[in-house]
Amino acid sequence: MTNRLRSLRRLLVACSLLVLCALISASPAVAAVRLAGDASGTGAPLIELDATGEAFFAWDANRPPDGTIPGRIFDPRHAEFGLSQAMIGLTATGRRSRAVMRIWRGWTPSVIWSGEPAGPVDWSLMREANAGFRLDDPGNCEGARRGAGTWLEAGLFGSPIGLESVYARDNWLWSGALLNVAMPFYVAGARLSHPLGAKTTAEIGLYGGWTRLSASNIPSTFIARVYGERDWGLWQVLLSSAPTRPDLDRTGAGQVRGWLLDGFASAKVNDDLELAAQLNGGFESWTLEGDGRMGLWAATNVWARYKLNDAWRLGARGGLFWQGGDRDILLRPTGSFDLGRLWWPTERLIEAAVALEYKPVPSVMLRIESRVDHSADAIFVRHDGSLEQLRPTVSFGMAWTL
Repeated sequence: MTNRLRSLRRLLVACSLLVLCALISASPAVAAVRLAGDASGTGAPLIELDATGEAFFAWDANRPPDGTIPGRIFDPRHAEFGLSQAMIGLTATGRRSRAVMRIWRGWTPSVIWSGEPAGPVDWSLMREANAGFRLDDPGNCEGARRGAGTWLEAGLFGSPIGLESVYARDNWLWSGALLNVAMPFYVAGARLSHPLGAKTTAEIGLYGGWTRLSASNIPSTFIARVYGERDWGLWQVLLSSAPTRPDLDRTGAGQVRGWLLDGFASAKVNDDLELAAQLNGGFESWTLEGDGRMGLWAATNVWARYKLNDAWRLGARGGLFWQGGDRDILLRPTGSFDLGRLWWPTERLIEAAVALEYKPVPSVMLRIESRVDHSADAIFVRHDGSLEQLRPTVSFGMAWTL
């Protein structure tokens, strides 16, 4: 009875949030706050407000006993109504400066920040917190907001790796792809970006540890990328390197470092059909008993989305994640480290998913998704404690955007 009451309470909270947000979005007074300021370049900075609320219900056919669906950030709980996230953010843009602050709560930030060690600061409230200075002159505030420019920025950023967003509202399906869930969702440090053309930008950044703010957060991660937007879609090529196992006893394996090459492109085939693909590859390297070791991995995802009419869309995604090469199991009193396995305890993982989306109005989205994951090894926990290679799931998501 306690679990049923808890699920009912979560459902009421999620529905109340979405209803409240829908009412707010209908208010012209609030809509006017999205862009305010003096575009002449001499007055107040431009202020933009961003907010979203996302809720879900998910069902895992394996019925895991602890209710957790591993590897999911938008629908991480089985047989529960939950709040994926409630986010509110502000962006202030002056003639040659800008600042971003976004805070959030819900299951999505809880899962994303679960790898952080306990400390005096609860970083999970923060989605982004950064500020920057434009090195070239944009002319006025409106030009600063629209133009690419040359920017030097520092703070907490959303990770630029991968095609999918940390907001389900911006993705083509509800659940996150295998490939993107394995990558970090945030970085903290400084970055410099410079336009290479009207629609192409180069960026290089130096950040702290790989998804780590509270410990081992030294400038040790670099990310360099070139990205752009064309009439047909988006593209990016990215290279990154970082220490990937900051908790590992370095006397046992030396420093474990990972390298990543990421590339993606999306294309609008016609008014109704869109396609996208992403390809990643990389390796981890470490030293054990004087010998150098290397663990390779590669992954890909493909997407398709078809517009049925103005309100309905059909989306599909397929993905493959493979990891091989050397492996070392290091035992410590607090547990074991499986070096050479980037994320999941298996060599190969495949996913296939299809989703139907309905947007009655631009600010509200409803989406239902059916997905099957298949692992080379039995890694998915069933209700009786046994392990299974297959994981069929169904998710229903609701999202509101200001």
